[in-house]
Amino acid sequence: MYVSNGTGRPVNQSKGVAVTVPRGIFVSGISYNMTESHIKRKFSKVGTVVECALKTDNATGKSKGVATVLFQTAKEAQEATKRYHRSMWEGKEIKVRLDKEETVVATPTDPLIVNGSGDH
Repeated sequence: MYVSNGTGRPVNQSKGVAVTVPRGIFVSGISYNMTESHIKRKFSKVGTVVECALKTDNATGKSKGVATVLFQTAKEAQEATKRYHRSMWEGKEIKVRLDKEETVVATPTDPLIVNGSGDH
């Protein structure tokens, strides 16, 4: 079971701190004509897109002009942010930032040191 701590990283109560990285990006300013496949095709130029989600209005089903894209690695997400932030796409300036959600990439190993103590 994971709980949050003061560092913002999830903590496994039985094993310690899990290693996480931001592998996703948040994209805003997308043309309302774009589909998930358009977005995936564009961002696949910088890396392997694992997941792409275009946000839509629940009532109308129309695009809200924002999406999240999850890459295979954190490096690919960082490259997408550098390459595409404030770039023009289909006549609109898009903004790209690292997503706030992080993905667990490794579990902690023993011995576990908590709060800088040397106790195991």
